[in-house]
Amino acid sequence: MAFGIMAAILMGMVMPLAANAFPKMDSKAFQTKFQKGTGKWRVIIIWGSWCTTCEEDFRSIGEVWKARWAKEPVELWTIVMDGDSTKAQAEALFKRAGVKWETFMPASETDRELIFNSIDPRWKDKVPHFVFFDPQGERHMIRSGYFPGKRLDHSLTRMTGRKAEGIRAEEQRLLNEAWEADVEEGRVERARKK
Repeated sequence: MAFGIMAAILMGMVMPLAANAFPKMDSKAFQTKFQKGTGKWRVIIIWGSWCTTCEEDFRSIGEVWKARWAKEPVELWTIVMDGDSTKAQAEALFKRAGVKWETFMPASETDRELIFNSIDPRWKDKVPHFVFFDPQGERHMIRSGYFPGKRLDHSLTRMTGRKAEGIRAEEQRLLNEAWEADVEEGRVERARKK
């Protein structure tokens, strides 16, 4: 009997944490977590539950992440823009897409502005918004809009200098063209933080 009560108490303590898919983070905690110079590439995706391409992007990014990047010196974070009123919709989208990487919500509107400004001061609420940081913590690439897993894989391959894997010649040509378009449009950069 005592064991059953203890198990119920422990499950009660653990379950809310597991159910809280998007913990809240204030700007101070974010800055501590986001310290420069981790020695890893970092991809941060800002998104919202209303995003029409996010579920598709996340599903394909998850496949690429699991197959190729999860064991590399690369971190993937997502920050959900939704507030408490739409949090359940955002969590449902993540569940459908099978997302397994770290995600959080800004704790308040003020924290939201401070966190997003530290990630990309030029960002204007378009989602999904991808920001790639080099191992020294400097912005390397900024990309908004549809960005499927193959494009993320190709971008990380180009940035990290790793060898491309399992890509046909025609597909490689198209990915290279997309990369060059991103470069020409100013999305690939060594952006200075303001």
